[in-house]
Parts: sequence; C-alpha cells; structure tokens
Amino acid sequence: MDMSTESCSRVLVELHAIKLTVYTILGMVTVTALGTALRTYRYVRQLALEKLEDEFRSEAKALLEKNKLDELIALTKEKSTECPNHTSAHWYLARAYYLQAEWQRAKEEFETVGRLEPNWQEEYVIP
Repeated sequence: MDMSTESCSRVLVELHAIKLTVYTILGMVTVTALGTALRTYRYVRQLALEKLEDEFRSEAKALLEKNKLDELIALTKEKSTECPNHTSAHWYLARAYYLQAEWQRAKEEFETVGRLEPNWQEEYVIP
C-alpha cells in the first residue's frame, strides 16, 4: 500500500502532536515529582530539627533539675556555639549562672534571651 505525500504529511503532523503531548506530560510529572520531593524533604527536616530541639531541652532540663550546673553550662555553651541565636541554650545558661550566683553573666544571658525572643521577656525573663 502506497501512501501519498499528503497522507505522510498528516501522519507526521499527528506524530509531532503526540510527541509534544508526551513531552508536556513528562515535564508536568517531573515538576510535580520534584515539588513533592522538596516538600517531603522540608517536612522531614523540620521533624528532625524539632526532635533534636526536644532532646536538647530535655537534657538541659534534666541537668538543671539534678543541679548539674557545670554540665549544663558545657552543654548550653556548645549549643550556643553551634547556633548563636538558640534561645533555649541562652535560657538554660542564664538559669545555670543564676543558680551559681554569677549575677552578671546570668543578667547578660537573660538579656540575650529577651533580645532573641521579645515575647519571652514578660513571661520568663523579667520574673
């Protein structure tokens, strides 16, 4: 069966349209997959950071309750070195200094907490 030039042209046009449709769908699937992967990564990362934060607070609270102030100071200094604006680290460091009667250091740390988290000022720092 011989195809005319006109028939061949129509087939080529249809094949080109199919090719464009496939590429469009492939592009949309790729963009969707990348977006989903990015959202999943951000969600898992946030969960991991929250878990680490909870572990830090739990450890700091336990050391404070056991009056292991030198260990608490070492822990909080390490954390505040890693993350200079880590409010909880400065909070527990201020409390440790306060309990050791190192008033000036405690005051500086409480002021840092107030600067980092102004909403903590009224509820935690001033009292």
